[in-house]
Amino acid sequence: MNNIFWQLMDKCVIVYLDDILVYSTTRGQHLKDLEAVFSLLQQNRLITKGSNCEFLQHELEFLGHLISIDGVKIDPKKIATIQDWKPPANLHELQSFLGFVIYVCRFIPNMAGVTSPLMDLLKKGTFF
Repeated sequence: MNNIFWQLMDKCVIVYLDDILVYSTTRGQHLKDLEAVFSLLQQNRLITKGSNCEFLQHELEFLGHLISIDGVKIDPKKIATIQDWKPPANLHELQSFLGFVIYVCRFIPNMAGVTSPLMDLLKKGTFF
């Protein structure tokens, strides 16, 4: 998909696998940007499923983050997932937890300090 939308990327389009996010500063510009995206889809014989599309949104969830004019925020569902996570009982569960937390680390102040004791448990020769 990147090779199809390369001319719009970093201008008004973000592509991740088969997800396309179109962003614009004004409604009028957004309609023009959508027209350009649909034109490229049509030229490349690609179709979209209407039920998977959302248009003219001021805030939306994309790849587990909430994106709006104010910037990128962590999805409250992710916070709830972390808060409700049962304490890891073994190394595999610890790795799963840390993998999830690292995905949202940019939103967690002092991430390295908070997770340092848990990271120590990953060291070879450490008994969990």
